[in-house]
Amino acid sequence: MYGLLYKDLHNTRKELFIGILMCLIFLVFGASVGSELSPSNLGPAYGVIVSIGAISATYSLHYDKACGWNKFICASPISRFKVIASKYLLGVASALFFTLLSVGVNLFSGGMLPVWAHLVFLGIILLLQSVMIPVTLKLGQNFMVVLFLLLIFIPIVLLFLLYRWNLLTDALIHGFFQWIKSQPVLFGITAGTVVLALYGASFFLSCRFYEKMEF
Repeated sequence: MYGLLYKDLHNTRKELFIGILMCLIFLVFGASVGSELSPSNLGPAYGVIVSIGAISATYSLHYDKACGWNKFICASPISRFKVIASKYLLGVASALFFTLLSVGVNLFSGGMLPVWAHLVFLGIILLLQSVMIPVTLKLGQNFMVVLFLLLIFIPIVLLFLLYRWNLLTDALIHGFFQWIKSQPVLFGITAGTVVLALYGASFFLSCRFYEKMEF
């Protein structure tokens, strides 16, 4: 398992470096816009963190398919269960790494975001991974990119339309965040349970896909 994880980290090191570089570029850009830093200025940096963290584990799947690694590993004594487990361990590791990167960005900007915001970033990354990994495994990297863009833009368009039609108001949004602040434990347990359940279901779905694949 350690060898599989090391191989995946080695293969995706370039993408991780590019993700960090993009985050730094947007961080510098945010710092140069306006007279002072604000969460809105740093929004693109946080967006890059979540995006790269969500798709980082899928690069390993793409490389395995492109270089013929799947044929080799499936002919070896290593179980397919362990192969998929290494992908999800890589996903968790990358999610934690990019969450820590968001903490670093926040500290650099003066700690404007609360602690729970970074836990939300972690949850979003894991949720997106739970969709991206099995989709990449089953349908390939190109389809995953299209789906990822849809998952990003559809909620944005939907929220814009709801806001435009006055179905989503500032008071409603403020009330929702006030409820989170008043019930942090309940919200944290509920959200954490949903994320873990979906991530676990995604893992077993990917195992099922991989077991049935012929290389």
